[in-house]
Amino acid sequence: MHPSTEPAVMDAPLRLEVLQSVDLIDRPTDRALQDLVELVAELTGSAVVVLSLVGSQQVHHLARVGWLPEQTPYAQAYCSLAIECGDWVEVADVRVDPRFAQVTPAEGGPSWRHYAAQVLMLDGVAVGTLCVMDEGTTLLSSAARAQLQRCAKIACSALAQRRQLYQLQLQAGRLHDLARASGDWMWELDEQLRCNWISGDFEAATGSGTAAALNRQMDDEPLVDALGQPVVPARGLRELLSQRMAFSRVLTRFDAGASEVRYLSRSAVPVFDADGLFRGYRGTTRNVTAGIVLEQQMQERALLQRDKEAAERISQARSAFLSRVSHELRTPMNAVLGFAQLMTQDTEQPLQGLQAQRLTSILRAGRSLMAQIDDLLEIAELQRGARTLRTDAVPLAPLVLRCLAKWAAEAQTAEVALQTEVPEGLLALGDAEAVAQVLDQLVSNAIRYNRPGGRVRVSAAIAPAGLIELSVQDDGPGLAPQGLQQLFTPFAQPAGPRALTGTGLGLVLVRELVVRMHGHVTAHSELGVGTSLTVALPAAPGSVAGTPADRTPAPTSTRVHQVLYIEDEPLNVVLMQEIFRGHAQWQLHVARDGGEGVEMARTLRPDLALVDMNLPDFNGLEVLRRLRADEVTRAMPCIALSADAMVEQIETALAAGFDDYWTKPIDLAGLMPALARAVAGPAG
Repeated sequence: MHPSTEPAVMDAPLRLEVLQSVDLIDRPTDRALQDLVELVAELTGSAVVVLSLVGSQQVHHLARVGWLPEQTPYAQAYCSLAIECGDWVEVADVRVDPRFAQVTPAEGGPSWRHYAAQVLMLDGVAVGTLCVMDEGTTLLSSAARAQLQRCAKIACSALAQRRQLYQLQLQAGRLHDLARASGDWMWELDEQLRCNWISGDFEAATGSGTAAALNRQMDDEPLVDALGQPVVPARGLRELLSQRMAFSRVLTRFDAGASEVRYLSRSAVPVFDADGLFRGYRGTTRNVTAGIVLEQQMQERALLQRDKEAAERISQARSAFLSRVSHELRTPMNAVLGFAQLMTQDTEQPLQGLQAQRLTSILRAGRSLMAQIDDLLEIAELQRGARTLRTDAVPLAPLVLRCLAKWAAEAQTAEVALQTEVPEGLLALGDAEAVAQVLDQLVSNAIRYNRPGGRVRVSAAIAPAGLIELSVQDDGPGLAPQGLQQLFTPFAQPAGPRALTGTGLGLVLVRELVVRMHGHVTAHSELGVGTSLTVALPAAPGSVAGTPADRTPAPTSTRVHQVLYIEDEPLNVVLMQEIFRGHAQWQLHVARDGGEGVEMARTLRPDLALVDMNLPDFNGLEVLRRLRADEVTRAMPCIALSADAMVEQIETALAAGFDDYWTKPIDLAGLMPALARAVAGPAG
């Protein structure tokens, strides 16, 4: 044994780390190393030559001559002991050398005696041996030993090169993975900006093969922003490449054919040779179509949300404006129309002649104005979807009777007779309030556009296809065919023998309501004969045509009914007092604010409370809450009476628990019958 000229590092973990860096363990035999051990066998004349690397549990024989196993357990390998003894080990007879007594050769294996090994070093770490073995005990000659040691140096160089190659392969793999992570494919351009190399998923991302892109300049794809919109000012990819500068994540628009657009993210660096001459570009590209489309969708959703919020703000502002306009117009109109109606009903000091005619003109003008206001508000509510219509079985006969009673005074003034042929038992599917509105509009039009001495006939019958047809016919001047075409056009007045007035919105509202109740409206008119409008609504289950509705008035009660009116507007109070003054069976009590009204309700316990919604101390909803919270007044019928006619306000009041909601101006002809029905309750 000869002493080591350079101490070897025997640290096992460090040796294993070095072994892993050469990547030869459990690999096919390296041809260069095998040629080397065969050369050693020829130079030394040894029967066995083995190049081994020592692991933690096994010794791995990478190349061998005269030796079969690819690996040997650590405890049975001579080289595992040799690397601990120095850089050179030679023993004539391992059987008698005490240092090798701890090595237990494999049972049944050859009986080797001579052993010589040169330790293989990498970075100062002993990683294995190049050894020779024979059954004899003759030591190597100095020349053979020198040959063995020279070959060991060659083996170390080969292992170092193998490690360098393996590290280069790892680095190349890392670079390739990083390139793939930064893009779907890589590419290279020459100095003429022609594509000479493409790698990756080019075809999958673009829909065309690599052959179509090689040896030609890149398409001049337009540069776009994060939303796929062309940059301003407009630029193309070739202009960017011509600058011979690096760029990163530049977005372009790629036309893939068949009207398919894809968006690409490109990054590249220019390539220059040793003399500084431009040689082209190397870059990566990623298909970012999905991300851009998602960004576009998010932008669209943001714009839609912004537009929706703006529309909601406009809708809220419009609602507030309409509510205010409605309230401010209805409040004075309630006094104008109310007192005008009282004057027409004054039997003690009735107006005569021209004054009576003027009063009638005031009433007509006022009612026309209110009808136009109501139509405008109603159509606005319907168009913005603020009103929800119910689907109930609506008895038509009672609705028709109430409608005719409501318009009886108007018809009498216009010298028009009202007739009805609506049998009991007819039930239409729809919203009772909407059906009543439709009837009011049709009957009022039939009176308004009739002739003195004419008639208005309201009829209903079961029609085919599960419908009920409700018709209103007048004896007016009629309309020409071209006039019928304009009948349901907003703000259009059909041409006819007699000039018509108004906004033309009434029948538009009728059609809107009927269509929303899954029905339809038809019109028939003949010049000089009259006009008939027919509303067709779905028939409710169990609808049958019975006898005509009983028009006999209900028996009159002799009991005096007490009504509490909570109202702060003096004109409204005076008007209501004047109305009640002519009805001995009704007694009106007035409270000027909410607090006084709640207290009077507890004291008087009236049959009915009429509550204004805008009071000086608190609103009508709070009045109702306090009345419902008190055991004494909890069951008292309460009706909201207000100039606020917006759907939201009406629905809010009804949802809070009001028994009904009446809007101003008050219809004097229908007020007392409505009070009687309210006092009688649902059973009445």
